[in-house]
Amino acid sequence: MPEQNSLNTKPTESGPSEKQIVVFRLGSERFGIVIELVREILRHQEVTHVPKAATGLLGVIDLRGQVTPVMALDTRLQLPPSERTSDSRIMVVDVDGREIGMVVDEVIEVVRFASDLVDPIPMSMRVSRATYVNGIARLEEGLTILLDIERIALDVDLGSLDQAAQLAEAQPRSGSPQAAA
Repeated sequence: MPEQNSLNTKPTESGPSEKQIVVFRLGSERFGIVIELVREILRHQEVTHVPKAATGLLGVIDLRGQVTPVMALDTRLQLPPSERTSDSRIMVVDVDGREIGMVVDEVIEVVRFASDLVDPIPMSMRVSRATYVNGIARLEEGLTILLDIERIALDVDLGSLDQAAQLAEAQPRSGSPQAAA
């Protein structure tokens, strides 16, 4: 049985393997991540900011009673910050059993394509930010940068994610007996 890699390579009867990704936009660039890591896509909502959080960590949201950390993906990738609009979304991804929200400017589509349309990162780009890139897909709609979302999330200080969640859970919620006291 062929081994699957982080780009969701699947053998097909016709020969080349396929990949399926969620394509999204940050600024003017198109990015993609493997669909298996995406748990859900939420409309942008208010994020509770946590003091002294790690760089790129915006804060936390309440996701059906679970405190979930949210990071600014543009900041993690050292891109210029974007203004949040009605197209902005929070993609909730699963990284090693931990749900993490990532703010993106727009979710565009889900695409399935042949793996031979993926090129490796050019050697001249293999520096800090490129370590987060698995490859570049040549799609009909244009070049799409395939991100290693697990590496991006794991590079955030996981202790600060846990601390953010604990601090948020310890804060009294409005309307609770502690908040009224």
